[in-house]
Amino acid sequence: MSIRKILKKALTPELFAQVELELGEDYDVAYVPQKRLSDVIKQRNELREQLNPDDDGEGDEDKAPATPKTAKVKGLTPEEIQAKVDAEVAKVEQRYAVTEKLREAKVRNPKLLLKELDLTKDIDEQVAAWKLSDPYMFDITTPAEPPAGTGKDGGKPALPDSTMSDEDYYKSIMPK
Repeated sequence: MSIRKILKKALTPELFAQVELELGEDYDVAYVPQKRLSDVIKQRNELREQLNPDDDGEGDEDKAPATPKTAKVKGLTPEEIQAKVDAEVAKVEQRYAVTEKLREAKVRNPKLLLKELDLTKDIDEQVAAWKLSDPYMFDITTPAEPPAGTGKDGGKPALPDSTMSDEDYYKSIMPK
């Protein structure tokens, strides 16, 4: 049942006539009149044109991030933008190198220790000081001997010897 039929049943004929007059004859919930759609699209395009008068309507996918035109708008020259980008890249590379050094030193949480380090000083000296003061932050374990009776230090093989017959194998593992 359409909304028009529901309104016609629920409203008086005079009130339904007023609703129809306001909404128009082409009113439907799932249908937008072409004229109204065209007007809204036209208005949207005009507003976009006011925001970007020199935009040719092309997408921004193929634009370079720092053209002289866009840089001047932001008050920066391309050289200044490149210098900022280079500084950020150098900062990231330095943090990555320090993080790798911390991993090599077997730090349990390199990100945490990275926040505490002074990157202007020698990293190795700071890590050595941390090893002395807080050894729990480092994974310095020596492989211990396996506990006795686990079979990890020798003993019988897990699988029977291939030269042993099934009968001999079962005799060897069965209690007498």
